[in-house]
Amino acid sequence: MRLNKIIAIPALALTAGLSLAACGSVKAPAAAPAVTHAVTAPAAAPKPATPAPTTPAPAPAKTVYVQAPAAPAPAAPGPAYNNYPAGAFTDSQSLYDSLANEQQTELQAAPAYDYYSPGNITVHVWCNPDGSDTYSCTGSDTDGDTGYGDTVTVIDNGNGWTDTGMNWTGPDIYVNGGVTNYWTTPAQSDWSN
Repeated sequence: MRLNKIIAIPALALTAGLSLAACGSVKAPAAAPAVTHAVTAPAAAPKPATPAPTTPAPAPAKTVYVQAPAAPAPAAPGPAYNNYPAGAFTDSQSLYDSLANEQQTELQAAPAYDYYSPGNITVHVWCNPDGSDTYSCTGSDTDGDTGYGDTVTVIDNGNGWTDTGMNWTGPDIYVNGGVTNYWTTPAQSDWSN
């Protein structure tokens, strides 16, 4: 019978890398040298963009109605000529309105050396009845001038009137270099406007 002998090999010999070939054992291979090489890391994937916050769709426009301001009052108009109906001047208010239009027209047409107004004027007239179809009338304008002494007579069944002319005095009156302090509008013989 055969006996296997156990041979004790000091650990030190193993660690020193001694060959065990003599003992019938296989030599441990030497450690392979470490392989070193550079490896390029793959490019990082781009970071996904943060989605923009969603904006709600704008609300449909609302219709807003704005009332326009009232148109400014027009500048003082010139005299208004009315087409009076037949016999209109038997009505005293129609007569006064017609006389005011006539006086305003005459003042605006006056020579600048007799009556000078820097702007448009408005004339107002007041009359008192003196008898059958006859009136004594006075007036004023918006520049502070006053009129007096006009005698008005309704003629032709109320279809027209006559007057003697109104005397005007005030800040716009400067007659003949200051010889008089009033100016008289021309007399009318058959006024129907």
